[in-house]
Amino acid sequence: MKKIYNLLLVLSVFLISDTVKASHMMGSDVSYICISPGKYKIIAKVYRDCRGIPLNSPAIKAFSDGCGSSI
Repeated sequence: MKKIYNLLLVLSVFLISDTVKASHMMGSDVSYICISPGKYKIIAKVYRDCRGIPLNSPAIKAFSDGCGSSI
């Protein structure tokens, strides 16, 4: 019986919701290239709608698994 109420709640949210618009980051890709053992080049690409609000320099943090150092 509880599943039916949950399903009705989810359906009602989707059916009565208004138009949704986003004016910020749309997505991103992260990839890496192994330069040598223990040394990597990390590439982060951020996609956004340039007509929206400014991006404000997002912070990207990377942590190593072995030595505990971060960049």
